[in-house]
Amino acid sequence: MKFVCEPGEIEYIQRAPLQFVNTVELTASPEDVFSSLRDTNAWLEWFPDMKSAEWEGEPGAGTDRVVKVGAMTIREHFMLWNEPTQMAFYVSETSLPFAKRMVENYTIEETTNGSRFTYAVGMQPRFPLSMLKFALKPQMTKMFRDATASFERYINQRN
Repeated sequence: MKFVCEPGEIEYIQRAPLQFVNTVELTASPEDVFSSLRDTNAWLEWFPDMKSAEWEGEPGAGTDRVVKVGAMTIREHFMLWNEPTQMAFYVSETSLPFAKRMVENYTIEETTNGSRFTYAVGMQPRFPLSMLKFALKPQMTKMFRDATASFERYINQRN
């Protein structure tokens, strides 16, 4: 890892230069949805560009996870872990100069038919990407929307 990112808190998502929020209805219980988010092997099945994911300790608040997405390695620091309703992390390091700050928050609400899943991301691109944020936003919007739709299919096909 070469590029250290600034820590963030969940509230950062609402004030980040780039914000992405996607919500879907799932036919699984909050416990089943949370379990799939905890399972690194499940991510490899539904997150299109994820090549690997590995916890560096017991999953939970205070633990790091290292993931490879495309050509980039990312270290994520989990700051919130409220099983089965919410988990959140900030990106602490990247192998490519991608983000200056990035926070992801996953919330799961119980519904009469299963769960409502919200995937929220806030990020500040690192220079020189920050100069291209208006060109970058549509591409990232599509990536996070597609990932959420893929997670929806993954969960709903299992139930």
